Amino acid sequence: MKYIEAQKEEQKGYNEDQLKWIAMQGMIAQAKVAHDKLNMPDQRSRLTVWKFVNSQNFQLFIMLFIVLNMFQMALDFEGAPFEVVMFLRYSNYVFTTVFMVECALKLFAYGTSYF
Repeated sequence: MKYIEAQKEEQKGYNEDQLKWIAMQGMIAQAKVAHDKLNMPDQRSRLTVWKFVNSQNFQLFIMLFIVLNMFQMALDFEGAPFEVVMFLRYSNYVFTTVFMVECALKLFAYGTSYF
């Protein structure tokens, strides 16, 4: 019962058109543009890279490498045999290269609009 009274008090002094306008302004203020649509580039070459970077396959590939990198970091231990140390070193180069390529592609695709 108090809700109805509070609602009537809030709407007091406004006509129906004004209340519709207030409701519309609230919807506009709460509207958000999706990140992928907001940062879509205009240039053809950047748009091609942008589509690739935003594809689900690319994102799953990067997520797989993140998980594999976590396992690789967990394999490191004090007194590890030389072969394990060398495997970890070279696999770290692979992970670093993949993440650097991802970074370069995203910087090219998004430009400054992402930051």
